Amino acid sequence: MQKTANLVTREAWDRAAGIFQTGLFQSYDWGKLMEELPNTSFHPVKLTSDGGQVIYVPVFEQNGLLSGNMIGYGGVISDRPISFKWLQGEIKALFGQKLSRILLPHGQTSFIEETGEQWAEKATHILPLPDTFEELWTNCSGKARTAVRYAEKKNVSVRLIGQESLSEFYELYKAHTAAIGAAYMLSQVFFQKLLESLGRQVFWVGAFLESEMISSSIFLYDHSHFYYWQNVNSPAGKETQASYLLMRNALSFAIGKKLQWVDFGYSHSKEIARPKRYWGAEEKRCRHFTETE
Repeated sequence: MQKTANLVTREAWDRAAGIFQTGLFQSYDWGKLMEELPNTSFHPVKLTSDGGQVIYVPVFEQNGLLSGNMIGYGGVISDRPISFKWLQGEIKALFGQKLSRILLPHGQTSFIEETGEQWAEKATHILPLPDTFEELWTNCSGKARTAVRYAEKKNVSVRLIGQESLSEFYELYKAHTAAIGAAYMLSQVFFQKLLESLGRQVFWVGAFLESEMISSSIFLYDHSHFYYWQNVNSPAGKETQASYLLMRNALSFAIGKKLQWVDFGYSHSKEIARPKRYWGAEEKRCRHFTETE
């Protein structure tokens, strides 16, 4: 079996994604964006089972390893769960090795088998969105409302981020990632390509004190979900509680778009998770596969 014979065009992939109403992280554009990461290639694979079931699999190759997701969720595009053992056999036949990891979004069952020591649970925080922002504002913690009002009293303003603000954002991003000791740093070109290729599915906002950007958040969305993807702050951003003001505007936008859920993502500490709970999010579980050595 030749690997190239199983790769599909953007048009075929987008057509399947539209039929099955897939998430943003399964899109062709997201796959191509991941090629901006070091030593990474995207392989849009199409498989057909013995029973004639057609399956699309986003496969990423980075530093010689195969993965079912990169900087986000993964999973196959299919009309029903498939055998994970079968999938791994097909992937090995194509690439000479199996998938080493895959992270499924909360509530998604891509595979018949998700058990064993290689499958584990990873936490995220999920917020169901009401019909109106007023309903969310009334029911969220008073600590969130107080933080928003504090930022407003400090004269923090909010506006959408575009290409014209990219350099200023990136300077803030670099300082933030250095301050928290992040494991990796994305390039400025990556963020530029994000705007160019997925701009219609990005809600990107910045908080400003006078003319200086002090905080910024990037949200991604598809037909149902709103993903809290990046947040960076300067010391002034933290002091003024600017991120709460950004979140207020973002949640209002998501409700206006009639989205159903906010996925706040994994938290590395209780301190990071706490504001998510203030907005009403609850901890949920995702299924995570990691190949044991």
